[in-house]
Amino acid sequence: MKQFVRQLALGSATLALVALATPAFAESPVNFDFGYQYLMHTGAGGNTNYPAGFNIDVAVAVSDAIRVVGEGSWSRDSSFRDVLNNNDVTLTATSYGGGLRWASHTEGIASHLQLIAGIHHDSYSTGLGNAIDNTINGGNNKFMLQPGFGIVIPIAPAVGILGQADYRRVFYDGNAEKNFYRFIAGIRIGR
Repeated sequence: MKQFVRQLALGSATLALVALATPAFAESPVNFDFGYQYLMHTGAGGNTNYPAGFNIDVAVAVSDAIRVVGEGSWSRDSSFRDVLNNNDVTLTATSYGGGLRWASHTEGIASHLQLIAGIHHDSYSTGLGNAIDNTINGGNNKFMLQPGFGIVIPIAPAVGILGQADYRRVFYDGNAEKNFYRFIAGIRIGR
């Protein structure tokens, strides 16, 4: 976990320095967001927190206020212990999606609303081996719909601090929909 945090910090600092050295990036119709993600699941079977995660997205302006956005995210929880089989359990949630973002075009703090549709993938690792993990988990790709809101506080012409909160609805088979809440703290490069 410490190595992951160090790599994320080093990558963030490198991209921020590149953006600071490129004033044209401030006027670019493309922006990149990346940062730490905390994912929380609520639903049947109890609540699960995924404390380790990251999010990356790219948005391209199609007008002053509307952007097309694509994103990917990864979250992991390694805190479970299967008391029945006396094994550690790791849960991983990965998502990929695309959608639209409405972004305010103001000086100072900027905000955005977005709606993302895509695929949410759950995986489950018991440490007992792939044959058992695949039997338990299979391929669990499910449709997700994710509205969200974010703010960006500028720290340079082409760099800002991002805070974002999203609600993710994942549609499993039958009536087993799950609710996820996602919080992101990161960096935006571009406007």
